Amino acid sequence: MLTWQVAGHGPLRTLDERLGRAVAGGGFPSSAAHFLADLGNTAVALPVLVLVML
Repeated sequence: MLTWQVAGHGPLRTLDERLGRAVAGGGFPSSAAHFLADLGNTAVALPVLVLVML
């Protein structure tokens, strides 16, 4: 539901754009950002989930 509000130019779009600019311009380590982005991929998320469960 949140995705549709952003994609459909709903009230959360402005907040999403501000948050994106803040994260992109912030000092967040790029290696950690890449890992977190990769968690959206099933090939990465499943092994991480298994490790966390153990």
